[in-house]
Amino acid sequence: MAISHRTKPFWAVQYHPESVKTHGGGIDVMHNFWKLARMWSLTTNRTPRPWSSSIEDLVGPSWPSLCIPRNPVSSPEPTPRIVQTKEIEFSSQTVPIIAEHFGSSTDSRPFVLLESAAAPGRYTIIGVLMPSSLQITFHLGDNYVSLTESGKKRREPLDTKDIWTWTSDYMRRNRSIGGRKSIPFWGGLVGYLSYELGCDHLTPLPPQPIPVRKHPDLNLVFVERSIVIDKLSGSIYIQTIKPKDDAWLEETIQFFAPKDVKMNDTSPATARPTNGYVATVASARISYPDKPTYLSRIDNSKEHLAAGNSYELCLTAQTRVSLVRTTDQPIHRSTSWEMYKHLRSINPAPYSAYIRLHPTTILSSSPERFLSYSRPPEFRCQLRPIKGTLRKGPNITRADAERGLSGSVKEVAENLMIVDLIRHDLHGVLGEDVKVSQFCGIEEYETVWQMVSVVEGKPSSSLSASQSGEESVGLGWKTLQHCLPPGSMTGAPKKRSVEILRELEGGPRGIYSGALGYWDVGGGGDWSVVIRSCFKLDPTYEVALSPKEHHEEWTLGAGGAITALSDRESEWEEMLLKLRS
Repeated sequence: MAISHRTKPFWAVQYHPESVKTHGGGIDVMHNFWKLARMWSLTTNRTPRPWSSSIEDLVGPSWPSLCIPRNPVSSPEPTPRIVQTKEIEFSSQTVPIIAEHFGSSTDSRPFVLLESAAAPGRYTIIGVLMPSSLQITFHLGDNYVSLTESGKKRREPLDTKDIWTWTSDYMRRNRSIGGRKSIPFWGGLVGYLSYELGCDHLTPLPPQPIPVRKHPDLNLVFVERSIVIDKLSGSIYIQTIKPKDDAWLEETIQFFAPKDVKMNDTSPATARPTNGYVATVASARISYPDKPTYLSRIDNSKEHLAAGNSYELCLTAQTRVSLVRTTDQPIHRSTSWEMYKHLRSINPAPYSAYIRLHPTTILSSSPERFLSYSRPPEFRCQLRPIKGTLRKGPNITRADAERGLSGSVKEVAENLMIVDLIRHDLHGVLGEDVKVSQFCGIEEYETVWQMVSVVEGKPSSSLSASQSGEESVGLGWKTLQHCLPPGSMTGAPKKRSVEILRELEGGPRGIYSGALGYWDVGGGGDWSVVIRSCFKLDPTYEVALSPKEHHEEWTLGAGGAITALSDRESEWEEMLLKLRS
């Protein structure tokens, strides 16, 4: 479809030369435009002026790119911390045993675990937190950031900064060097960013009263001691960025020293039943989304699509699970940790995670990487959007999955729109060098088959050359900010889709559809999309409880991409499939 103005030099064509699946044609469109423009100039006696580089001052450069503000000359670059590393080539200790040694079983203690429990994940990160470990929380609408350290909470005004700049300044002051380049995490911030925080730069929420009990929109802890496990090599890395921390390193090495037990020993010291959570839960009640309401929202979504307001809308809904815990174990014994151990056994995922940063606890079996970025100066970004899900079964082979997913016009169209959206996001912050290294590949997970694409990018040479070592640490953080919220959870175009979904869904998504992961003190980072996850506001630290019983309410989100080809019943079933997986 194309249109032109009757008298003025305005021409328009509905065409997508920027799409990864468009082969050729783009240059022809530009040639035709130039030809029409020259003809109009001749017939109206207009004389084209020669190109002048000064025009860029008016219209901007050919490719947009990030601009990381430089620090004032009066602010000297902080002296970097030094990473200390000890390597153990092999240990019989499993991830749950290591995690429990460092506090995962005690509900009163904060704890963070990012686990590569399935391919293509490789590294597992355990944060060894201390009472002095700094926890950073922020709610949208606040003009301050909350800092908790050694049990004391204080507020620090943001003044003229936003939360992204404040966090970047904090990491600049804690930049570290000297770690092994092959280890992706030396220490740094671990936690989550909410969906609404990611939306804020696109289309800010109208002012709203903050509920008394609400998950923070940013909840991160600064990890100075860590254990990193390489699944591929079997090596375990014990790391610290604390000065004069040799005693802790040696103490931790002794924990991993070979013990006088056999690999198949089932003594209480080594046995960890995967269904231990059952003994701590007396009853459970599941409140699914209302089906008529969800189907109505699908219909409303398709009306928006038919009106041309969006090409694709990723509609979601939330399910609530209420648990009553009755146990003879001490009240501080973590029910959520037992649940996570069960989850990792039945649905291991490449971006599994257990995050307990009060008041929030998250159990995740996310299969989807949102954004990873390597340390400067070899800065590279990768996104792995998932669109297309098929339940696994005894009679469903890879060939069946390929026919059902990559052979489906609807599924491929969903994936394509998100790939093009993500490419647009990256082009907008890094410049020209963005490519799709995998389009609609089929990957096998524990309970489902998924259709996954891979988009990669690196900054333009001019951007790379303009950043000092100190400033380049924040390059990944800036890229993350500009690419949020995850395109696979919004639709295309992103901004308008976010606005429509806000109206349709009738409430904030919160943690669901946000990002969970880490920002390394060396400048790298890796963030997953918060899907196939559940989370709770922990009442243990807000109200007085009976020593034998308390209630927990968990929230799970799920949904699917609505396109013009969507069938409402099929979309409902896909949402339930994701919930159950």
